[in-house]
Formats: sequence, C-alpha cells, structure tokens
Amino acid sequence: MIVRTEAAVLVLLAFVAPAWSRQPDVTPIEAAAQPGAPSADDALGDGAISLDSHVLDDANDWSIRQLNVYWDNDGTVPKLLNDSDRHYTNGTKLEIALTPSESFADAVRTFGDRFDPMPGARVGVGLNVAQHIYTAFDITIANPPSTARPYAGYLAFGAFVQRASDDVHDHLELSLGVVGEWSGAEATQKFIHAAFPNQDKPQGWGTQLSNELAINLRYQRSWRFQKAQIGRLELDGIPRLGFDAGNVFVRANADLTFRLGFNLPDDFGPGRLLDYSDVTGTWGGDWGVYAYVRGGARAVARNIFLDGNTFANSRSVDKRPIVASITAGLMGRYHHLEAGWSITWLSEEFDTQGNGDSFGTLFARLSFPF
Repeated sequence: MIVRTEAAVLVLLAFVAPAWSRQPDVTPIEAAAQPGAPSADDALGDGAISLDSHVLDDANDWSIRQLNVYWDNDGTVPKLLNDSDRHYTNGTKLEIALTPSESFADAVRTFGDRFDPMPGARVGVGLNVAQHIYTAFDITIANPPSTARPYAGYLAFGAFVQRASDDVHDHLELSLGVVGEWSGAEATQKFIHAAFPNQDKPQGWGTQLSNELAINLRYQRSWRFQKAQIGRLELDGIPRLGFDAGNVFVRANADLTFRLGFNLPDDFGPGRLLDYSDVTGTWGGDWGVYAYVRGGARAVARNIFLDGNTFANSRSVDKRPIVASITAGLMGRYHHLEAGWSITWLSEEFDTQGNGDSFGTLFARLSFPF
C-alpha cells in the first residue's frame, strides 16, 4: 500500500535535522543551483542532514509497513489477575509504521553516522496517538485525600524515527499533546463505566490536573546478544538504556529483556504502550512464538502525573526517585498477524502509595508486504 506522507516527512525532519538558515524566498537547494553559489551541503551547514530535493519529492515512495494497536488496563481483559481500578488505570495507542523512501532513509543514516556510525542501517519511521488515564486509589470518592494520586489524563501525538543494525537499535520520538480535561480522559472513563454493568461511577475528576500543553522527547538505545540454541528453542537478550525530557517526564531508564521461543524475530524486543515497538525488524518464516521477561528501573526527576502541573497550582504527591518494574509476556505471529499479552508489576511510585501497582497489556499488529 502506498500513502502520501508529505506531512509526516515534515514532522520528522523537524526533529531529526537542525533548521537551516536561508535567504528570503530562496531555499538552500535553490541557492545552490545559482551560478557561483555554494553547494547544497554548504548551504545546509555542517551540522545538518545533507538533503537534495528528492527527499521531499519522492513522498510517493513511502509505504505503510505496520499498523499497531495497544491496550493497557489494570483490570478487565488485559489483566487476568487481581482486577483493580486505580492509578495508571487505562491506556490506548494506535500507531502506523512506515517504510520511508530510500533518499529519506539515506538522510537519516547520514545524520546518525555523524554521532555514531552505523553503515547500512535499517530505517523506520512512524506516527501514533495515545491516551493515558490516571486516578486516585478509590474512584468513588469525589474529593480524594491530598495523599492520593492526582486524577490526570494525557492525550499525545507522536512522531518517531528508528535506525538499526544487526545488534544495535536507536529510537528517537517527539510527542506533543495535552494534560488535563482537554485529554478527554474523564469523558472516556465515564463513558466506559456507564456502558458496562456493575462498574463504579468515577467521582473524583473534579480534582484533576489543569489543562497544560505537553511536549516530551524520548531516546532509547538497545543492544541484542547473539541468539543461543537450546534444543529447538532460541534464546536472546536485549539490554536497553534511554531517557525522557520534557514537561511530562524527566527520567532515565535501564532494563534487560530475555526471550525464549521458536523462530525468534530479527527485532529488538516486544513493544509496549508506555515504551515503543521496533518497526525496523522482521520475523522470518510463516510463524513464531516466544515468552519473555523484562526487568528494569528508572530514575525519575519529573513526572507531571505525580508532581502536578508545571505552571498552575494543582494536586501533587511526593514521588519516589527510583521505580522498578518487571514484565512477563507472550508474543506470537502467523503470517502478517502478530499478537501479544503481558503483565507488568511496578514498585511504589510515590511515598503515600501503600503498595505497588500492576497492569496488563494487549498488543496486535498487522504487517504489510514490503
């Protein structure tokens, strides 16, 4: 399937390449074409991606690679154990992954190689939209105590670019969105609880965080150990380091994933709504299945959903500087369809929490031939 993605190209270029100076009404490339003018590379400057007009002209060479759907919930279907309705209580994300044109992929490689050479890297890009819902420990209380987690919603649109070699993977993503009533989290939870029987009516949304524009930058680097053979099974390991920076999160993370199964994919681990999915890899053959476990921790300097609004007075709690997590799950593929389930356990995120949280995740992917 071929799509026109001129808008996506412009969004992605906004954060993978520095802006360049230019004369009024003359682009750097047009200036380079004039007699005696400097080359396009000179016009763009030493720190930018070297581009030619084909990067934007060949938008028709882009194609859809994957459609990904994520659903997190701390009860109902995704979480098979210990149904609850508190704190990070629901999340949904829809994502489209694209195979870029070769000229755009070359531009990304050129830019990335300035910092860390990765010759012949695979390149993928994508766009997503996600919503998170956070509540206090008891949603039937209209005015939760000040020690309870604040009610909050988050709606964000993200654009990301990835590059990968056989054993290293980079993910860079920019998310723009809103926190507060504009996120639609209150309306979403109230609608769902009204649509199903025996659901408590959420009462505390009058205390949620104020509306605030949100921006967040995420970078993650993953490595992959060489596969080991255990009889007919394959085993590999994937360590990862990264950080977030913005008015939503300021934090650093480290984790390690182990996978064991049949016909492991050539990617960098299973995706999750609160993380990301590798869109550069492939899963050879017609089918595959594996189990995995991931353990990690993050150091948190800011979490708007605990610290409260950046500029307005709002509810807040005292966050824990270190949060640990363990995830266990299953992933499977048959032809162009992939599906996965996992459960994640989190240590306490704030001082008055009492005990840790957990939530389940469902993941589905439709891959297109390329």
